[in-house]
Amino acid sequence: MGYIPRFIFINSTFRSNNERHEVGLMFKDNDLNKLYVKLSRETSEDKLVWKIVLSKAISALTEANEDRIGAVYTCDYKGKKLVIYLRKYKHFFDDVEWAWTEEPQLAIVTDNYEVLWKSRYCDSTLINLYEIVSRQGSGFNDLIDDLIP
Repeated sequence: MGYIPRFIFINSTFRSNNERHEVGLMFKDNDLNKLYVKLSRETSEDKLVWKIVLSKAISALTEANEDRIGAVYTCDYKGKKLVIYLRKYKHFFDDVEWAWTEEPQLAIVTDNYEVLWKSRYCDSTLINLYEIVSRQGSGFNDLIDDLIP
């Protein structure tokens, strides 16, 4: 028996010519969590090293939207250029009221930081990955190691 992926199927419908059409999006939610956990583990063990990226290099990440991005961390993983960052965006309560909110995003990018794929959903494993990466990439772990011999 071959590999059987675990999919989540999201349905949406639209109408054209008074006919109802179903459109679906499939993704392997469990596999994303496994990826986040593996990246977290390898980062914690210093097998994967993330570097901070200068803000001028990342303008492609916020092109055509009002998002704000803080520090961006990058690494090469199995031939893919990964970036992780904290995305700040407007969350609208209604047509007028809004507040800034934030969530981490992981993306696969080109050498010019054009997004090829990015995470669409944030969960605790992605939040944990961002925390581990930001501690490593910012030098926080080195500071703690120096303070606590």
